[in-house]
Amino acid sequence: YRLADHFLRLYAKEEGKSFRSFAQDAENILTSCDWPGNVLQLQNIVRGIVVLHEGKFVTAPMLPASLRDHQALDTYIPQIPAPIPTAVENPDDVSPLWKVERSAIEHAIALCEGNIPKAAALLEISPSTIYRKKMLWDKHMPPRAGGGAVFY
Repeated sequence: YRLADHFLRLYAKEEGKSFRSFAQDAENILTSCDWPGNVLQLQNIVRGIVVLHEGKFVTAPMLPASLRDHQALDTYIPQIPAPIPTAVENPDDVSPLWKVERSAIEHAIALCEGNIPKAAALLEISPSTIYRKKMLWDKHMPPRAGGGAVFY
């Protein structure tokens, strides 16, 4: 619980939000869950809460439904306000995974008006993952309109 509180204060300050702590109902849920993703999973969930909500206290309704319903955390899917591109838009046309990933990340960044930490929270990944991938794309791939080289 102390770690969640630390992340809450950290991201609230970063985002200019007024969150101070977790309400008892939210704290009870957080402490009763198994955390298969450990610290990074907790960090991403807290970041998402801060980005998507307002208030002084995190309440149970602000937590992901999978936590509230005590479902397995590895089934949690973030709620993103617009559809994410899929690998198969036409059954006969399958895009390479790197293109789908790049498209999803760029879509999230656009939704968040260029704010990488907010986009990362929506995607439940670390902002450093986005920065690293963008550097790789810039270094190893031609601009988006041109085709793309596959890299691993």
